[in-house]
Amino acid sequence: MAAHFALFTISITLLIVVAVAEIRSTQIRSDSRSTIPFDEFGYTHIGRLNLTVTDISFSAQKTPLSQLGFFLCTLDAWVHVLEQLQEGEIHCPLESNLIKKVFTFDQLQPSSREFSNSFI
Repeated sequence: MAAHFALFTISITLLIVVAVAEIRSTQIRSDSRSTIPFDEFGYTHIGRLNLTVTDISFSAQKTPLSQLGFFLCTLDAWVHVLEQLQEGEIHCPLESNLIKKVFTFDQLQPSSREFSNSFI
């Protein structure tokens, strides 16, 4: 009887999925920085990022929309991306092979002011 209870308890424990999630909201207005780090957070290769951006507008169209976007990279990779920028190998972090692109604004429909994207 005790063995059956132990087996049942272990089975139930294995079926429980452990999940940790965090919801953040950030508002950016009139920011001229070339790179805006949103946050350092832990993510794993089996993690998931849901990104939703609303009320998008641009005041100047100097930069190609393919060079405006969101990406993931580790802190170690970021150091190397900065080196690539300083050495002139790339002109934008989104050009680096060391980052994982999540979204670039050239993917945005011309009449749209928002998007939502999932990255797994």
